[in-house]
Amino acid sequence: MQARRIRKMIRKGNAAEAYLRYEQIPSRKRSAIDGLLSSLEHERLRQGAREAERRRAAKRRREEERRARSRAEAESERERVRRAYEDDLERIARVRSEDGDAAKEAARTDWRVEQLDPALDSGERERVRELRKTAMWGAAVRKRLGCTRTELDRWDADGRLPHGIKRTVPAPKTTPGRKWFAEDVEAAAERVERWRQIDRERKRARRTRLRAV
Repeated sequence: MQARRIRKMIRKGNAAEAYLRYEQIPSRKRSAIDGLLSSLEHERLRQGAREAERRRAAKRRREEERRARSRAEAESERERVRRAYEDDLERIARVRSEDGDAAKEAARTDWRVEQLDPALDSGERERVRELRKTAMWGAAVRKRLGCTRTELDRWDADGRLPHGIKRTVPAPKTTPGRKWFAEDVEAAAERVERWRQIDRERKRARRTRLRAV
């Protein structure tokens, strides 16, 4: 039965597959198979063995290349993270040197508070925790300010009320979400009407320019 299958594969030109099947036969049973094959079929089997080895070598090369690419990508990602971490620490230090709010700058990053130890003192670390804990999603901000999504997006984009934290929101479709620091929202509550007045004036100015054209 095995001999017939092997011979059929050889006749169809599948010498490598024939050899792989031959290779699976226990050694003690191969002599019986050998006696049923012609010298030409044995030669085809030897050719199949060489082809099978070439395929195995090619597969090993591809696998090694894949592993090498994976190692290179992992190393590249580690280097990217390391540079991003160092850049964030430098930026926090620069903000402090300019008498800015280093804790708020640190709270904007994706690093855990423990990872920010080199850049912050104990008071700043506690402030980072509080800023992140009390940060508000857009819906809560709109409710507090009584504004629309369009207004909030506009104030975020033009820097009047920039979001402090960007986080990925798990949902049926994963989307990036924004959070605002509560203290910024409270400060903005007193400015909303003035901002709306500015927006109305800008809108009127745009319409005037369009009519002039």
